[in-house]
Amino acid sequence: MVKKIALEEHFLCPGFEDYWRSTVGNVDPKILSQVVARLSDFGEQRLTSMDGAGIDRAVLGLAGPGVQSEPDAATAVRKARAANDFLAREVERRPDRYAGFAHLPMQDPAAAAGELERCLRELKFCGAMINGHTNGQYLDHPSLHPFWERAEALGALIYIHPTDPIAPSPALDGHNGLRRATWEWGFETGSHALRLVFSGLFDRFPRAKVALAISARPCPTCCGVSTAAPSSTGSSSPSRHLNTSSAISR
Repeated sequence: MVKKIALEEHFLCPGFEDYWRSTVGNVDPKILSQVVARLSDFGEQRLTSMDGAGIDRAVLGLAGPGVQSEPDAATAVRKARAANDFLAREVERRPDRYAGFAHLPMQDPAAAAGELERCLRELKFCGAMINGHTNGQYLDHPSLHPFWERAEALGALIYIHPTDPIAPSPALDGHNGLRRATWEWGFETGSHALRLVFSGLFDRFPRAKVALAISARPCPTCCGVSTAAPSSTGSSSPSRHLNTSSAISR
């Protein structure tokens, strides 16, 4: 069997359960407790599952949304650092099997940039996983340009993971089976990625590195139509960025 590297393998750390529970819906409590136990495990249970799937190494990321749903920026900064330190200790125990994605307090762009650099330089993480919008603010917002400047300078991979949309789409009303992982998350995160392209973010930061999870599906269909009215966007050539960029779809 060909050995694999698995991205965005989730985990939970103490003090983050309430952030995560907002995303699980009406899951049976018995099943929920089993999921929490699995997400909290870094030992034989996780390693045995990895071995059974032919996974040689897992890049671990905190189960979202984490501190991105925290209303207090100072609390978000403090708890993001604690989560990263927690993960670093687990990775240090099994560096042959685990690597880490940083968890960032995007409410504070300067703090997020600093934490990203700390995680890459000191904790030896391989990038950051950002769970979509942060309290309604997407990553194309001009206030986040200092963050993108630092990420570009570090050569850091920014892995955009889905989160629930700011408001549920009426187009899916009456079809709960299309919510979240089936379609809603893909549409939400694909739209987020297109915001980055059409805002001109990659014109301003051409060496920025972005990967997408459960979200590349809508993007290829936009390559042909995005040349129609470039003057109506913040980017000089949206199709160029769409055609020359690659997305990872989990």
